[in-house]
Amino acid sequence: MSGRKRALVILKNWLFAVIMASAAIFLAVEAFAPPRFADVPDGAVHYGVNGCSALGLCSEETDPGGGDNHIAEQEREAPGSQSILEPGDILLGRCRLSPVPSLDPFQSWTHAAIYVGDETIVVAGNPATGVVERSLESWMYPEMTWVCYMRVKVPDESVREKAVEFAREKLGQPYDINWLSKQADGESWYCSELIWAAYRHASDGGIDLVTWPDFFGVSPDEIYSHEATYEIGGHYEKRPDTIFSLGAKISLICILLCAGAFWPRCAM
Repeated sequence: MSGRKRALVILKNWLFAVIMASAAIFLAVEAFAPPRFADVPDGAVHYGVNGCSALGLCSEETDPGGGDNHIAEQEREAPGSQSILEPGDILLGRCRLSPVPSLDPFQSWTHAAIYVGDETIVVAGNPATGVVERSLESWMYPEMTWVCYMRVKVPDESVREKAVEFAREKLGQPYDINWLSKQADGESWYCSELIWAAYRHASDGGIDLVTWPDFFGVSPDEIYSHEATYEIGGHYEKRPDTIFSLGAKISLICILLCAGAFWPRCAM
């Protein structure tokens, strides 16, 4: 074989190895990387997830890990960590096969609600129901399996109270299907838009939970990453696939299959 052909084969092998390594790293991070936490109090997080359950490959009945990774029946009886929630806190969740795009494919928050006290939340998540008040339990396991609790930094507690009042005033209003824009004084709402508007009004514009440059609507990911919010806890039993994360995995498998089909077979 000529030196040029030999170099070409080596280059192809090297590129294929890079693709395989990148794929392995991607899947490992998606499967095993835990949620990022800042200064979360001890005991505030229920962490019932391992690599298998993060990928949705095993459940509480089949999880081979046991111990802390096993989702016991006591989780249903005493959810525990939600007791740290205070009115005005924000719940961010990842919903199964959600069509909502994410700024972060690994964290991927696709839904949001505001805790209003008395074990209830206000949420806008369904075109059929609009803005409604639900029980906090509806965001606990097994209904929701990947949820982060966030708190907003405010100059005084009255801001959180006003945000709760704003959210409750919107009960019964319709769902806003236009995720690409936001209106602080609208008459319809999607989940993160309602929370953004609540704190914007409550703070007279001082708390604006969006990232810059600000061209479109406001996403749950933006609320999570904003400097005015911080994590106080959460519960993580199984990370559901969104439509986008599932599509990414399928695309990755197809790429690997195609790359394998073109593996260089030239004799050295």
